[in-house]
Amino acid sequence: MRLSKFTVMTEHSTESQQVTEHAKGWYVHILCLLVISFLAATCIHTTARMILLEPNLADFAHYYFFSDLLSEGIDIYSLLPDELAQMKTSSTLPVYIAGKPEYSPAFFVAFIPLSRLPFWTAFSAWIFANSFALLACVVLLARYIHRTGASRMVSYALASVLSLASQPLFECLGIGQINIFILLLLLLIHTFMNRKPHEIVAGACLGLILLTKPQFGVLFVLFLLWRNFRLCGYTLLVYVVLQGMAASLCGYAIELSYWSNLLHSVLSGSVGNVNLNTFNFNLSLNALFARTLHGSPLQLMATPAYIATSTALLIATYVRAAGRTSGASSAGFCLCLCLAFLVSPLTEEHHLLILALPFAATIVKHSQGRLSVALIITAFLLVNVRYSLTRFPMFDSGPLAVFAFGKTFGVGLLWFELLRCLKPSQISANGTFKI
Repeated sequence: MRLSKFTVMTEHSTESQQVTEHAKGWYVHILCLLVISFLAATCIHTTARMILLEPNLADFAHYYFFSDLLSEGIDIYSLLPDELAQMKTSSTLPVYIAGKPEYSPAFFVAFIPLSRLPFWTAFSAWIFANSFALLACVVLLARYIHRTGASRMVSYALASVLSLASQPLFECLGIGQINIFILLLLLLIHTFMNRKPHEIVAGACLGLILLTKPQFGVLFVLFLLWRNFRLCGYTLLVYVVLQGMAASLCGYAIELSYWSNLLHSVLSGSVGNVNLNTFNFNLSLNALFARTLHGSPLQLMATPAYIATSTALLIATYVRAAGRTSGASSAGFCLCLCLAFLVSPLTEEHHLLILALPFAATIVKHSQGRLSVALIITAFLLVNVRYSLTRFPMFDSGPLAVFAFGKTFGVGLLWFELLRCLKPSQISANGTFKI
């Protein structure tokens, strides 16, 4: 009799626990749906407000304007400042056109079909394509986070936070930048880099990225160190073929002009009349040293300090990401993404959207205690919250300029946390990173 009562009580307790867990599951699903809906609505509202009330489509206008000139056979890389200014003034585009052309001829050739459309029609198509690319990014991030054992709904909520709760995203959409597509290509590389039948996809994506963002050449070096020569071969093949096709369409003189212009920008540290070291929107390490040491007795040490720091970061990254592993790892890949932003001569806020993937890697590898959690949260807030000191001249140069580089320090903290992920204790006996 007592045994039967105990059995009934146990069954009742088990059923109660199941009902409670089921209810908690529904609460979590509802909360995740609310988070995703709120972030999506905020993204749409903020982007619409920026485009309609504060239109600054300078980068999209840049692509549109120079693609149109290139289609007419004009050597856009050899235009003198006065000629370029006159062309921009006489242009009928309704928005400001940013800077000098620094992208490859292959990129502008690919953009020519959009430049044949009326400006606002072309921009509408561009935003539409960006929206689908962003949705694909959220899906790939969610699938990656799902590896932790989190439910699909929680994974999608976390992926939405990492990609949509981001001021760099709003900058990309507001000025018509290309970085959402770059993030999508990087996510595809990250997804297929360890799948031998699909290495051609990863290699092709890296080749496409290098046509627009040469700073991600650090990933090519990483794959060489990982001895993934097939992927590197596909990368070179896609890059050379597309550059060759663009050169045959535009003329080899324009291709040579592009390389000459790129080399001059790297050696001089300037793009047109803009000095990258003093450019207020530059968040790279060379700008950090140049602006903080400006006007001090150590001013001449700015460039050596940048070179020394970049060299140390390169060595630390490749030794930890490639030297201790026998195969590609997510943390090593993401560590190199952070490295690209730190050592690049030019890093702007909208570039930092790509850090959604490294932040996801810190979730997948699980936190290593309170220090890790504090570093990740601090880095995320520094990188993604909207703030700027560019309107205050006192922060332009001198020691106070260091406060204008909060996002740079955020990238540095993320890099450091990923470096900790790859410490020797995290590597298994066969040399493969545990993730």
